[in-house]
Amino acid sequence: MIFNRPLTEEERRISVRNLFIHNRINGAAYICVGEMIMILLAVRIHCPDAVVTALGAMFYLGFLMLPLGRTVAAHVGAAKCEGFFWAMRNVCALCFASAALWASLGWNTLAAVTVLLFSFGFYGCRAAAVVLQQPLIGDITLPEERAENIGRSGKYFYLYATIGLILIISVLTLHETLGTLLVIIFTGSVLGVVSAYYLTLIHETDVLRNSARKPLRADLRLLRNNGIFRRLIYACIALNLSSMLILPTLLLVLKRGYGMTDLNASVMNLAQWVAAIAGSSLSAWAGKKYGPRLEMVDAYFALTGVSLLVVVLTSFAPSPFVLIVFFWLIALFIGGMARMVHECAVTHYFLTVVDQNQRIPGSIVLYTCMGAIAGILGILISSSIMVWIGRDGATAEPGMRALHAYRTYFAVVALLQILATPLVLRLKPLQPEERTLIQPHEQHPHRTRFRPPILFRFPVHKNHHTPTPPDSK
Repeated sequence: MIFNRPLTEEERRISVRNLFIHNRINGAAYICVGEMIMILLAVRIHCPDAVVTALGAMFYLGFLMLPLGRTVAAHVGAAKCEGFFWAMRNVCALCFASAALWASLGWNTLAAVTVLLFSFGFYGCRAAAVVLQQPLIGDITLPEERAENIGRSGKYFYLYATIGLILIISVLTLHETLGTLLVIIFTGSVLGVVSAYYLTLIHETDVLRNSARKPLRADLRLLRNNGIFRRLIYACIALNLSSMLILPTLLLVLKRGYGMTDLNASVMNLAQWVAAIAGSSLSAWAGKKYGPRLEMVDAYFALTGVSLLVVVLTSFAPSPFVLIVFFWLIALFIGGMARMVHECAVTHYFLTVVDQNQRIPGSIVLYTCMGAIAGILGILISSSIMVWIGRDGATAEPGMRALHAYRTYFAVVALLQILATPLVLRLKPLQPEERTLIQPHEQHPHRTRFRPPILFRFPVHKNHHTPTPPDSK
């Protein structure tokens, strides 16, 4: 329901509760239709590596559909808009599964096109919904409780996704077939539509709908002149590009490098989801203690570390296998935690530096830039590397030759991450009293000194932030 007044405490409580219910059901739904199942299905129907790695970029390329979400929100409000697109996203998941039919008929090109087209629709509908997710969270929470609620929301999602993954592993233990994957996708789609219903029950003020109706030109000009916001965009592009180049390919290496079955790959992938649960709690604590900027820096260094670790792992024969599995679990765990931490940190940072009336246009700019730009770059980079190393087909056998090819892939990715590190380090640290609207005159903030990541700093006094110098103007 939309109110033309601030929400009461009871209305905020009901809204947060419905958001948490949505995240619980959506967590179980996503693990049945999301990236892992998409990759397993694409590998099973023999899609080329270049197509499989492109699935990770579709998550971000889908942000091109953000303006569509704003248009719908201007008519029905943020909550109902998000609920509608969440339901449509699960319809796209069902259409994605039709690729198995085309592959069974020998129409492999059509199957690959279906995989790319409906994965884009799946993530595009998500993007049209989440353009309003940050403003909606800001609308139903108070500043002092925001970091905790963002962390709890993510924790519920990943907790139920982990439970769902355990159930999937149990099912694959009994029936590891293509038909089983299709049943899992159908189940997840139904759960996803149910979760969308709870989004429509969230209360909101008319600020979001009115903001969606306003012309964007004036707000975009203000945001464009905002140096701190621009730095956030650059940092998000670097973080998202790292995630999309690394995390989906980890599962691909397990499948086509080590020759693991769907069951074993799913068990290994469980480490990412367990790490995400831990990461959500860590993000809530670190966001309050250190601020979201250091969380993003730590997450980026962690993702770079994963790339370097995989380079080492793929340089040796998988023997002893138990030791290799142990280090792969570490890589998956660190990657999953880093993604969770940086996603929560971006939301926290955005909500603290952008005024409520500018959150919808700011969200459109942020997600379009960090999503579309990173998505396009991700597809170009990953596909180019796969073709260069000779992994543009789906027929190569697992073994050392395949592992050495993937080693080259991750070595190139690690080099690109190192080169892009300054984009993340230049983020402005935020003091608690600074977490309000960034003023228009702060167009050229001073450089801030480099601060080591949280994990590599000795304890200091709680008032450890370095005062930000006054504006040069």
